[in-house]
Amino acid sequence: MLFGNVTINNQSELLILKEKMANVTRINGGLSVINTSFVDLSFLSSVEIIELNPLKSKYLASVNIQNNRNLSSLGFNAKRDGLYLTIRNNPKLCVTPQELDNLFYGISLDSDLDIDICYNNKTPSYWCDVSKFAGLKDLPDGCSDMTGDLVIDQDFDYASAYKLYGLRNIYGSLTITNSSIRKTSMFPNLHNIRSVKDDRIPLHVYNNSNLSDLFKMSQLRGMESGLAATIEDNPNLETWQLTCVVMKTRKSPVVKKNLNNCGEQTSTVVKRYDKTPLNVDVYHGLPSYPDVSIGGDSHEDPGKLNNPWDLNGTDSTDVDYVATTENNSFALKTVYLICLIIFVYLYHDS
Repeated sequence: MLFGNVTINNQSELLILKEKMANVTRINGGLSVINTSFVDLSFLSSVEIIELNPLKSKYLASVNIQNNRNLSSLGFNAKRDGLYLTIRNNPKLCVTPQELDNLFYGISLDSDLDIDICYNNKTPSYWCDVSKFAGLKDLPDGCSDMTGDLVIDQDFDYASAYKLYGLRNIYGSLTITNSSIRKTSMFPNLHNIRSVKDDRIPLHVYNNSNLSDLFKMSQLRGMESGLAATIEDNPNLETWQLTCVVMKTRKSPVVKKNLNNCGEQTSTVVKRYDKTPLNVDVYHGLPSYPDVSIGGDSHEDPGKLNNPWDLNGTDSTDVDYVATTENNSFALKTVYLICLIIFVYLYHDS
């Protein structure tokens, strides 16, 4: 194990690095690779983890890979835990999804990324690149880690919304604009949004007249980006203080012109009455609650059994989900009948 910060620069010699790092499996501290001419960092292939406990350490550290003009691949599989991450200005570098798995293995204090992502034949099946598919209906089942820019707009495919059920991490951005959705319950498991290009807003939600709920209170864990999340012009949306704290990147979120802006109400405090039945979204394929879909049993298999409205012979679940308004109607009729009986009884008694 090495303790402290490991610095590799244009003065470092490849043969010496291969010799000195051959038996190093852990680095308790930081790693900097700056201004080198190396094609890859395979001399670090024996390193299993780069870590630092931010709660116990007297200093903070980072994995910093910058300004390496010939670097085309990382070439190591070390996991990162408790450090900052910066990968920028490496014009030939392409990072694989499995390398991202390792880089975001543990506690991530923050990340500053400007990278391209390259899939290969070793990429796990739970990764998906949204830019490679024409729409949600073509998205593979079981996608929990997504790369690219996901857009929900007026053409949102409700019938295929269940494919987002197992989504946990977005490496890119999420935009919700000009849509008719009323809540983001198609994302019951979304935890993190991380920019891989710092010129993209990580979360941009604007001009959604029906949207009233944005993520569950304890659902979203954080966002990592150099730009601010932006939530604006959603007249029925209540955005609370805790949600705004979680949405903070290196900049505070821009939240304005909503029904509630980070706990501060607008001048229009009355939410528009929505007479549509609460479960109408289920008819359209959009889950109303997190527990209406059946997820997989592991990280490698999330959401493969998660379309209770279109079950087929390969789906197995002991629970029958029925989307209907009949139960509500029956309850109202029952209450009305009880009230009528009480009225008749009091009338005759008087």
